[in-house]
This record gives sequence, structure tokens and C-alpha cells, in this order.
Amino acid sequence: MMNQRERRQRHSTRITFPGILFILTIAAALNLHSTQSYVNAAPYMLLMNSVPKCVTVEGPRETTFGVSYKFPDFGENDERMKPSIIVSQQTPPITSQRKNYAANTVRPYTAKHDITGTEGAMRYTTRDDCRVRICARAVTASPRAPKRMYLYVDLIDDEKEAQKEAEKKRASQDEITKQKKENSAIQRNLNSVEGQMRSMIQKADSILKTADYAKEQEMAFHDQTVALTRSSIWWPVVQLIVLLVMGFTQANHIVKFFKRHHI
Repeated sequence: MMNQRERRQRHSTRITFPGILFILTIAAALNLHSTQSYVNAAPYMLLMNSVPKCVTVEGPRETTFGVSYKFPDFGENDERMKPSIIVSQQTPPITSQRKNYAANTVRPYTAKHDITGTEGAMRYTTRDDCRVRICARAVTASPRAPKRMYLYVDLIDDEKEAQKEAEKKRASQDEITKQKKENSAIQRNLNSVEGQMRSMIQKADSILKTADYAKEQEMAFHDQTVALTRSSIWWPVVQLIVLLVMGFTQANHIVKFFKRHHI
């Protein structure tokens, strides 16, 4: 009897352990997949009512925080929603108060940023050592119509920002210099074209003057040709008349000569 029970237990153990291992492997894979999906997804919060939801960060004075936000349920035509981000300074903890910093009092300062799109960004610079409370609020949010909200707060490095600004200015200066060079080249080309146009205009004027002179010469030559034609027509007539007169005179003289001498 004991041997049969032991065999049954061993048989049952052989069947159960691989099954449990298989189930654990599947569960681990599902858990890993869900974890990866959670990590890759944006950490949204739900606004269930008009009470704002806030995050708090700490920083010394003159620290700039960058706040990126997303409101995917916000429509540009939905003016009733009116979501906004409110940033305010809070009293800092005792450990962050510095000895040489006046009386360590915080001047109240609140900034409000109205949301006009589904996503955007804003900046906030602290005036004192303080906690900064960043709150998001949607007036029309309710349990029946919750609004999704995503906030990401990052510390902006002034040095990097200065470098970026310097790079932007350098790029702008380079662009201006390049534009000036291009404008100078364009100006030179325009001046060259203008000079060529003036030369062409002068040549055209010279051609027109030469054409007018040639026209006048042609007219004078035409007049001379007409005059020569007229003279060539009337000169033979005059010669013929002169010859006729001379012939008549000589004939008359010969007749008179024969009569006088009775020849």
C-alpha cells in the first residue's frame, strides 16, 4: 500500500511541477509585457472634478522649471472646458533655508497659464528658496466625463540655455552674414546688369542716330538722282535745238553767200 501511494505521489509530482513552471513563465511574460507597456505609455492623471491636481518640486531662488503638458481631451472649439495650469510658491523646508539669505521669507507669487491646445509647455522661475506647486485644473471635469492630463516637470539648465541662445544668435548672425553676402552678390549682379543695360541703351541710341543719318544721306542721294534724271532728259533736247538753230543759220548764210556772188 505504501509503495502504491509513493508511486502516486511521485507521478503526481512529475505532472504538477512542469505545469506550475509553465504557468509561472507565462505569468512572468505577461507581467513583463504589461510593465513594458506601462513604461512606454505616458503617465496620465484623471481630472474627475474641478479640484486641481498638483505636483510639488523644490528649488533655490532663480531656478527655472520647464513644465510640459498634454490635455488630449481638450478640443479647440470646447470653450467650456477652460483647463489651466497654476504655479505657486510654497514655504520651503527648514533644511533648504540658507543662513545668509535675508530672513528666509518667501514672497507669494502665483502664475496662471491658460491652455489653448492639446499640448504645450511653459516656464517658471522661482524668486525665492521654495517649494513650487504645479497644479492642473479643468472646470468641466466630472466622474462621468473625466479629463486626461499629463504633466512633466524638468529643471532647465541656464548654462545650456545660454549655450543654446548663443548658438541661436551665432546661427542668426551666420544667416545674416550669409544673407548679406548673398545680397552683396545680388547687388553686384544687379549693378552689372544695370551697366550692361546702359551700354545696350547707348548702343541702341547710336544705332538710331546712324540710321537717321543714313536716311538723310539716302534722301539727299535720291534728290541728286532725280535731278540727274531730269537733266539727262532735257539736255539732249537743248542740244538738238541748238543744232537746229546752228544748221538753220549756216544754211541761211550759205544761201545769202551764193546770191551775193551770183553763183
